[in-house]
Formats: sequence, C-alpha cells, structure tokens
Amino acid sequence: MTASNSNMPEAPGSADAALRMALDEAQRVNRAKSEFLAHTSHELRTPLNAIIGFAEFLQIKAGARLDPRERGYLDDIVQAAFHLQAIIQGILDFSRLEAGQLPLSEEPMRLAETVEASLRLVRNQAESKRIGLTHAADPALRVLADPTKLRQVCTNLLSNAVKFTKPGGEIRVEAGEDESGPYIRVADSGVGMSAEDIERAQKPYMRVANNPFVAKESGVGLGLPIAKALTELHGGTLDIQSTPGEGTRITMRLPGARRLT
Repeated sequence: MTASNSNMPEAPGSADAALRMALDEAQRVNRAKSEFLAHTSHELRTPLNAIIGFAEFLQIKAGARLDPRERGYLDDIVQAAFHLQAIIQGILDFSRLEAGQLPLSEEPMRLAETVEASLRLVRNQAESKRIGLTHAADPALRVLADPTKLRQVCTNLLSNAVKFTKPGGEIRVEAGEDESGPYIRVADSGVGMSAEDIERAQKPYMRVANNPFVAKESGVGLGLPIAKALTELHGGTLDIQSTPGEGTRITMRLPGARRLT
C-alpha cells in the first residue's frame, strides 16, 4: 500500500515563493488602487473648480439682489464645494504618498513661519467655535525641510484640534527643539482618545466614532494619516499622547540632522 504524502513537508523554498507572489500581488493591487484614486480625484477637481468659481461669481454679482434665504443657499453651495474640494485633495495627496509620487522639495526654512501660516488657515474656524489659540515658536530655529509639506502637517494637526475641541476650549501650538531635535507640537483641550482610538486614527479612511461629539464631525479620516506619512517622509516621527475627556497632544519630531545652525 502506498503511503499518503499529504503530510509530507513542502519542498524547500516553496513557502517563500508563495509569500513573495502574494506580496507582489498585494503591492500590484495597492498601486492600482492608488492610481485609480489619483485619477478619479483629478477628474473630480475640474468640474468642482467650475462650481466654486461660478458660485463665487454669483455671490459677488447677484448677492445684493438676493433675499437672505437665497444668499444663505448660495453660501451653503460655496462652503459645501470647498469642503468637498478639501476631501478630494486629501484623497489625492494620500494616493500620491502611497505611490511614492510626492518627493521632498527641501530648502532652509523657519518652523515659526510654518506655525504662523497654519494658524492663519484655521483661525476663523477656531473663532467661530470660541476656541482660544495660543502659540510660541523660536524665530531663530531653522531646518532643512519641505516648507509646503511641513505646513500641511501643522495645518492638519491644527484642523483636527479645532474640529475635536468643544466651544470654549483651548489649543496651543509650539515650535522649538529639545534633546531629540526640532519639533512642532499641537495640544488641545478636546475630547481626547483612548489607546485604541489613537491606533485607529492613524489608519487611512478610519474614523474614531465612539464619541458622539466626534461622530458628528465630518471628514474621511485622512488628516492624521497624511500628517504621519509626510512627517515620516522627512525621517521624523509623530508622537501622540491623549486621554479621553482631557485632550490630545501631538508632537511632530524631525531628525536632529535637519537642524540648521
């Protein structure tokens, strides 16, 4: 009687070959997904820009002739279009990051200028929620980095802080350096996160929705993943410390080698 070979060990290397094939297939699928998202996002931006342009034109030319309710509708169109534009841009940026199509354009820059530029972008939103904004930045601190990408990191962190801080709360942003190197830190008095929430929030397209206040906030869950990816593109790290109900502190750290004298 011939013995069954069903329990015999695999030929050497066959498991490694199968693993390599599976990894190659996963990478191919991921590239295809990134290319699809990038193409789709680009195609959506063209008609959306036209919607924004014509709506803003109507605000200027016809706004005075509209009654308050009609002006409100027009304002809603513009605000919704800008919100959709931000979502599409986030998807496009992340798909480019995944595909390795966002190279750094490095130059000497001051972290204080990054903080100031980001604060200007979120100040109106913070004021509308009566959220206090304070900042402190070393004006002499210079680093070699990509100014646009660091500004996006800081803006994403600040936008999240404003979004998840209740009216009357406080947000503080700092730029400086310590023994680990240069950093930008955003601290808020918002709803905070558990350890499980922190892990979830760093994954693309995932939202922390177990808190009713967080669940009603809009977004597709890319702000923090993009900030993390852009920080890592610089060789840095994103350190997140948070306690539910007490707020969140996120520190973007750059390698000490990027510090300029």
